[in-house]
Amino acid sequence: MAHIESYDKLKVRCPPLGGEVTFIYCRSVNQGLPCRNIINCWAERIEIGKFLQENFSTQDLIKCLSIEPKTKLERILELINKTKGKTNSSD
Repeated sequence: MAHIESYDKLKVRCPPLGGEVTFIYCRSVNQGLPCRNIINCWAERIEIGKFLQENFSTQDLIKCLSIEPKTKLERILELINKTKGKTNSSD
């Protein structure tokens, strides 16, 4: 059984974001649930199906894998807002 943090430091190119991300981002980007593209992005590197079954409920997987994808602009704005939140909290 793969512990949920087993692959967190591995990196892969994220097609929606256009850059490199760690596995922890992919497995938790949707309010703690995996990205809807996690299977396509990680299938060649790890046993992603097995990992998902061992670490997430069927309901959670249905919920996250059926989410309508955000546009690139929505993702960029979301990242900007997260960055602003971090900046403001350190003032």
